[in-house]
Amino acid sequence: MRFKRTMAIALVLAMIFATPAMAASSQAKQVVAVALRQLGKPYALYPNSPSSFNCASLVRYCCNQVSRGKITRDGVSGSAARITSLRKVGLGDIVCFKSSGNENGAPSCHFGIYVGKGYFIHASSSANKVIMSKVKNYSGRFVGALRVF
Repeated sequence: MRFKRTMAIALVLAMIFATPAMAASSQAKQVVAVALRQLGKPYALYPNSPSSFNCASLVRYCCNQVSRGKITRDGVSGSAARITSLRKVGLGDIVCFKSSGNENGAPSCHFGIYVGKGYFIHASSSANKVIMSKVKNYSGRFVGALRVF
């Protein structure tokens, strides 16, 4: 397990720093680095950050490690660019996908942090931990993304 996590972190860091076309801000790179350190931590419906996460608490925790108070339970403080095309998502962007309804039957969203080359990090209830997944596995459910940094 530790080897797989180390390899995943090395792969993402190589993608971030070896891609000249990526014009990500230093804060976006920092958010990705924080997210990478959370890989393998347990999923919890009612999380206790930083020891366990649900998808929203993972995003909030990672962003707030870089810019305290940037993400609140009510949304993003300050400005954020809304991205409607999956092709325009960049490093450190918050991605949102449709998920099954909540306990009241209302539609809900699943959040993660885009780490480049078609991958994102998220707290998965089905895997019961923080994992890295291919965006294309969720592309039919893409709602949008926010560029916070």
